[in-house]
Amino acid sequence: MNARRITRIAVMAALTFIGSLIRIPIGPIPITLQTVFVILAALLLQPADAALAMGVHFVLMLFMKGSAIFVSPSTGFLFGFILAAFLGSLIAHRTAFGKTTAGMAVAVLVTAASCYVIGLPYMYYVLDVLKGADMNLMAILEAGLIPFIPGDLIKAGIAFVVGKVAVPHVEPLLREA
Repeated sequence: MNARRITRIAVMAALTFIGSLIRIPIGPIPITLQTVFVILAALLLQPADAALAMGVHFVLMLFMKGSAIFVSPSTGFLFGFILAAFLGSLIAHRTAFGKTTAGMAVAVLVTAASCYVIGLPYMYYVLDVLKGADMNLMAILEAGLIPFIPGDLIKAGIAFVVGKVAVPHVEPLLREA
């Protein structure tokens, strides 16, 4: 792994971490800017590097919060970021379709939606099993998905626009790595 690649991974991890510090609390899961940077990692990094950047972000969060992070309802989304960045990057970088505007839009939407694949079940586990909140499926969706859809669409749009501008400048660097 060369210095450029390590730097790109570290920058995306740091930006995602900074995005976690900008938060609006609304129930058990706050609104943050992390999703913008998860999507940008998917668009700007190769799949393994995008996942690694989100893994580094998880480690940063672990250092910040300690082992208490594992009983936080939002921790599943941190794990979900790893999967989401990887899947979105696969679409963006490993398919001819991903190079098109429509392909980039699909990569953005898959990345944004994939965060919930691990995030919602983990949130259910923490709230229902560990904390005894007696959550059903609708309660989980009302707490961890429905209120976030408008904001996630806005964040996805921002990431799409930034990615559309940045990808042509970053792609030659990715081929060098």
